[in-house]
Amino acid sequence: MLILQRSICFMVPRCGTTWVREAIKRALPEGTRPFKEFGSKHSTRMPESNEEKKMFPSVPSLRFCFVREPRAWVRSRWTLGPWDDELTGFWSANMLEFCERVSDPMVEMYFAKYTKLCQFVGHVETLADDLVTVLRQSGEKINETALRSTPKQNWTDWE
Repeated sequence: MLILQRSICFMVPRCGTTWVREAIKRALPEGTRPFKEFGSKHSTRMPESNEEKKMFPSVPSLRFCFVREPRAWVRSRWTLGPWDDELTGFWSANMLEFCERVSDPMVEMYFAKYTKLCQFVGHVETLADDLVTVLRQSGEKINETALRSTPKQNWTDWE
């Protein structure tokens, strides 16, 4: 997760997280540390110890994440290969077979471990607009032009 001055971003795999990280770096004022990271990249673990809690903003923070259309997410998830997560048992080297095995409700349950922690859930399909919206709602000072000029990251031809 990324911890900003006034917000926390949970990083859902295959939902624009590499782009979001870079866009936030570009959007925040020069000379400021763009964010701290807590836990592994896609962690949903909240801080427990007093030492961990010191990393988090002293002001109330808006928690947010991004998801994507379930079928597009399943295709993108397939590109990771057999990864150790809830969908490992459905893996197939054939993308179409993997996509048939993973239902939309399964994807929604996967997303829920992130979305249930958040007050704002944006979408990959409107990533830049949603990131601008949530950063403004949280009170982060941003350069919108710099954010929107961030090149696409990890994009595939079929997206």
